[in-house]
Amino acid sequence: MPRTSRYSANSALPRRGEPPWQTGIQIAPFYDLVNTRLHLTGDEFALPLYGRARTLRAKSFVRLGSRWGMSRDQVLREVERLATDIMASLASVLARSALPEELQHEYSSIVHRNVDGLEL
Repeated sequence: MPRTSRYSANSALPRRGEPPWQTGIQIAPFYDLVNTRLHLTGDEFALPLYGRARTLRAKSFVRLGSRWGMSRDQVLREVERLATDIMASLASVLARSALPEELQHEYSSIVHRNVDGLEL
């Protein structure tokens, strides 16, 4: 049975080869780097990318971007920018959260693993 998500609006993809900015479809990039694994051990990413639902790699985003006419360098720059922004704001976001300190550390570890998994 296919996996469903309450974020299904974010998983809409344009017809093959059409960039989302030409079809009006918007995809929430990298929202899966922020995790549900803190509370659902073994949970997978809501948006599998080329069959990967556990660890997303930058090369998968490059492959997707190439379908939309983006160069490898364009995609990698955006992946790096988003990963850097996530890591730069992680500590302050967690400090403002209501999570107990132990869960903040666990959450941070999960996000670090997800970003490291990109293999930039």
